[in-house]
Amino acid sequence: MTSMSHAAPSGRHRSERSRARVMMQLAHGLLAQGRIVIAVLLVTAVALVAAESLASGEIGARADSYARLAADTGPISTGVDPSAAASGLAPADQDPVAIQPSLAAPGVVPAHLSISAIGVDVDLVDLERDADGVLIPPDGLLEAGWYSGSVVPGDVGPSVIAGHVDDTETAGIFAHLKDLHAGDLILTTLSDGSQVSFVVDDIQDVAKAAFPTEAVYGATPTPQLRLITCNGPYDFGIHHYSNNLVVFASMVDPNLTVG
Repeated sequence: MTSMSHAAPSGRHRSERSRARVMMQLAHGLLAQGRIVIAVLLVTAVALVAAESLASGEIGARADSYARLAADTGPISTGVDPSAAASGLAPADQDPVAIQPSLAAPGVVPAHLSISAIGVDVDLVDLERDADGVLIPPDGLLEAGWYSGSVVPGDVGPSVIAGHVDDTETAGIFAHLKDLHAGDLILTTLSDGSQVSFVVDDIQDVAKAAFPTEAVYGATPTPQLRLITCNGPYDFGIHHYSNNLVVFASMVDPNLTVG
């Protein structure tokens, strides 16, 4: 921590102190002559000058201290857990963040996912993170799950749903996620029966070691959906795929009719 010292008095402060000394001398002379009222006025003026000098000196010293502190304080960085980056899912310090209050009623969560273009029609389970901040995938190959640390579909921000692609032998629920195209529709049904539709914007194949955490989990100004699964090549040494496939989708305006 950098030490901080008060700045030396300026010429203005020295001048004010000299004035105060002269005025005090005059006050003593007046008191000796019995001119009490004038002496009291002079003492009051001395006090005001002293207060102004003290305040100016204190403010100046504080400003100097703040300037030194600002100069010594660099940008705050948030490290990414290597294990989280390798998994391609959200580390502990990169939770999806909603920038507006939730519109969903308390307790309402996504319950079902339908993607007619690739034949997905599945109930959703809740997903959590492990102690390292890595999202735990669904237990079954044919299960898909909503990360409960993300927003409810339809709320502002990214809602995150994950599922398996396969186990190298048997196809998983997101085996055909790579076949989606921009403009394809995704339908989520909430536990209160309401539905929220999304349209695919982009599909990205990303290395788990260079996973775009901010793009996937970072705050957004509109309701968004992220679908995540694994993608090739498969590393038989660690029994994991090296990449992730991420689908980026935006909510469809409920007032629009989509063909």
